[in-house]
Amino acid sequence: MPVIKILKSRLERLYPNRDYNEIISMLPYIGLDIEELADDYVRVEYSPNRPDFSTDVGIVKALKGLFGDELGAPARSLEDGSVEVFVDPSVIPVRPYIAAFAVNGLSLDEEEIRQLISMQEDLHHGVGRDRRKVAIGLHRLDAVRPPITYRAVGSEHVFLPLNSDAEMSVAEVLERTEQGRVYGQLVGKGPYPALVDSAGLTLSIPPIINCDQTRLMPGTQGLFIDITGTDLKSVGVAASVIAETLWEMKAKVIKGIIKYPDGKTAEYPELGERVMRITTDQISKLLGIELKPEEAVLAIRKSRLDAKAEGLEIYVSVPPYRPDIMHPVDLVEEAMIGYGLFNIRPDTSMNIRIGSPARWAMVEDEIRDAMVGLGFTETYSYSLTSKDVLSMAGKRNPDVYSVSFTRSSEHESLRDMLLPGCLEALSINQDEPMPHMLFEVGRAFAQGPKEERRLCALMQKDRATITDIRSPLDQLFRLIRGELPSYGETVRPYAARAAEVLIKGHAVGEVGEIHPAVLEGFKLSVPVVYFELLVEEAFKL
Repeated sequence: MPVIKILKSRLERLYPNRDYNEIISMLPYIGLDIEELADDYVRVEYSPNRPDFSTDVGIVKALKGLFGDELGAPARSLEDGSVEVFVDPSVIPVRPYIAAFAVNGLSLDEEEIRQLISMQEDLHHGVGRDRRKVAIGLHRLDAVRPPITYRAVGSEHVFLPLNSDAEMSVAEVLERTEQGRVYGQLVGKGPYPALVDSAGLTLSIPPIINCDQTRLMPGTQGLFIDITGTDLKSVGVAASVIAETLWEMKAKVIKGIIKYPDGKTAEYPELGERVMRITTDQISKLLGIELKPEEAVLAIRKSRLDAKAEGLEIYVSVPPYRPDIMHPVDLVEEAMIGYGLFNIRPDTSMNIRIGSPARWAMVEDEIRDAMVGLGFTETYSYSLTSKDVLSMAGKRNPDVYSVSFTRSSEHESLRDMLLPGCLEALSINQDEPMPHMLFEVGRAFAQGPKEERRLCALMQKDRATITDIRSPLDQLFRLIRGELPSYGETVRPYAARAAEVLIKGHAVGEVGEIHPAVLEGFKLSVPVVYFELLVEEAFKL
């Protein structure tokens, strides 16, 4: 989790009408954890979901809302004029997206520069995924000559890297600088993206390093900001967070116009807001407190969002620097923060109720006790299995539910019976002494969709036949149900011989001998017999 250091002197200057200790006491109520509290500073941990908390001005803005000194989202506007960036076709295959804009009206001191650079690095790690998705360049505006060209260059391209006193080629930067060694891999072996101004100055080689000529220094009044990346949405979010921070620092923001080779243009920072709807019933239900529409609106506005009520519905404007707000539940959280966690009193009353196990849980426990008593060992397998296991078990084209975008081929399909997983467990334990007797009680998922409670048992021994497994099966029914099943002939693709297990003429499972081809697939050299039951139907649930 990212941590920010806030100086006491800065807090007192940014929020002069509140006592310092009062401010510190409220930090946890906007979602910050105090890591260290010293005489002249405080270190707080913030969620990566709130990149606008990466500087003290962002935190002070939230505190002013919680205290009620400022409500809603501040009005934002762009200055006249623009900064143009031309995207060359050569850079599209390398690092295709860029946002840019400029600001003036600042006079940065050393602490503000430190915080901007700290915010830059936090955005690199969080939104930018260690610069893979987003890399940010901060430049002195007076050292830049727009328009800017964003293009690809070769490894022989020469410029003056940050904190260097001699020019280097891109190849030398990759070999001789720490940034080159760490981030060079993100752009491979070239070509490399570059930002070059109209005077021929190379501003940066993103995502590796900026040039030295545009470095920030105390007294800097204007900035040119570039954000390049491989994910357009992340690039826009980073631009919005930086712009919001600079607005809070009283900067005047000048829009950047990005011109792509296909004639399309984009403007940054984005000013458009998403409108989301929530009802007072949703808020009251989740928070456990009754709020009138006007109270809910006030609470949300204290979280520095604009909101208005229309009857029992509340419409909230979400600015582009708040990508963490995706669902009405997130708006409930904002209402909770604005209402004040310190105003919510826990209900400590207790309703004492005596619980009892569910009928199915009691029967499954009886089954487990009976199966262990019959000499079987319980095993467990995952509900998600692989298509290979299903195929080896004789289910060549299994009509099962599958995960759309699985991260592992071992867990891509929901099992529709327990037998494949039990056979896999049996194959893993072939070194154990014979006979092998395993069982599993678990859930399978049939078409419908329908969730079924099932019992599967396997027995492996020399010359095992269907008669060997019927004996414990009959005994199980005698113990649990008090009556024996009957059997009817059937065919299964994974069984050499099989029979249906019947109760009063109704099929509740199957019993059989595993087919030799299936045994070979699981590398089982000794015969295996099995039964599998639908627990609810077989045992009168």
